[in-house]
Amino acid sequence: REKKGKKKKIYLIMKRRTPRSTLITYTTLFRSQKEIYSNRLKNHLEKKHTQYGQSFENSTQVVQQAMQKTQKLIRNNVRIVLILSICALILALIIGIAISHSISNPIAKLMNTAVRIGKGDLTTKVEIKSKDEIGFLGETINQMIDNLKNQELKMKSRTTELATLYELSNTISYT
Repeated sequence: REKKGKKKKIYLIMKRRTPRSTLITYTTLFRSQKEIYSNRLKNHLEKKHTQYGQSFENSTQVVQQAMQKTQKLIRNNVRIVLILSICALILALIIGIAISHSISNPIAKLMNTAVRIGKGDLTTKVEIKSKDEIGFLGETINQMIDNLKNQELKMKSRTTELATLYELSNTISYT
């Protein structure tokens, strides 16, 4: 009983010095409820931690799958862009070659015609049907050929006239 008395005295002393709410913390009922609550809280937190961990793992997997799909799409798009670029390059080369031929072939014809004219062949004609500068140059060369033919004809006729006059003058001078 001395122990009980001492406890009461301590209890009374504690009652005087501490507020009432702190007295509740020292009772065995509160300790057991606190322990039950703490255990339940730990269990609840562990469950939530497990759920959040699983949710995090699931979301991580979803993000990784999305990343893989995105990377696959990017690789496919890069391939498509690369293929289209190569096709565009090939098309540009084909168009460039076609344009260069459309310019160089008529110029080669003009050059060949000019060489033939230079050698005295006035029977040749330039056959360029384009309406651009090269076509205009071809028409001008054809006009030049016609003018040279006319000049040649005039020269032949004058030469013939002069030859006739020379013969006449020779016949007159001998008579």
